[in-house]
Formats: sequence, structure tokens, C-alpha cells
Amino acid sequence: MFTEAEKNLLNKLLYKVKYSELDAYELNQFANSPITNEILKKLDTPEKIERVKELERNHPNVKKFCFEFNNEVGITIQKRLKNLDESVFPVITNWSDSETEKFALDILGPISFEKNQLEILKSFIKSLPEK
Repeated sequence: MFTEAEKNLLNKLLYKVKYSELDAYELNQFANSPITNEILKKLDTPEKIERVKELERNHPNVKKFCFEFNNEVGITIQKRLKNLDESVFPVITNWSDSETEKFALDILGPISFEKNQLEILKSFIKSLPEK
């Protein structure tokens, strides 16, 4: 089910969580990894997706888990981005719109989001060097 790279990431992450402290840099490495996104996609089995849909049908007032720039997920992502190593900021400044979008999509992974929220995140990323 998992590739060797995915198994290695899971192994490293689980050992870090269980036996040591994760610093902000390491947390960002796991959180922003495209490998993490692939693992999350594989864990979204048809059964899990159906359970979520059923919960949403049965509890329509419960807010759907998604990315919005100012919800809990968005605020967590903003904090992580602000903690990026300062050496990446000059690189971000020179990115094209498509490079910024690819980075934003890698950060978001398989979570659902509206297009306008992606645009807000891209603008935030481009403004990071100013922060």
C-alpha cells in the first residue's frame, strides 16, 4: 500500500513523535512534504469518505473540515509558514505565480478548499519576505 519513501517518512515521524521533541523546522518538513500528502490521500479510503459524508448528512450544522485562511487549519498553516527558515524567503520572492501555487497546493495537500481561499494563501506566501 505504501511506497518505501512513504514508509520511511511514517517511520521517522512516528519515532520523532513517540521518542523526542519535534522542533518547528522538523514539523514543517513533515507538514509540507508531498510524501505526506500522498500518505493522506491513501488513507482517505472509500469507506472513510462515506463515513464522513454520512456524518455530514446526519449533522448538517457541524462545520466541514476544510482549509479557510482564517479557520483553525488556516491559522496553523500561517504560523508554520512564518516559521520557515529565513533562507527560503529570498527564493519565494522570485517565484512565479505557478510556482507559488504549486507550493501552496503542496502545503494544503488533500484537504478541501475554495479557489478564493487558495488565492488568499498565495498572497500570504508572497508577502512572507515582508514579515
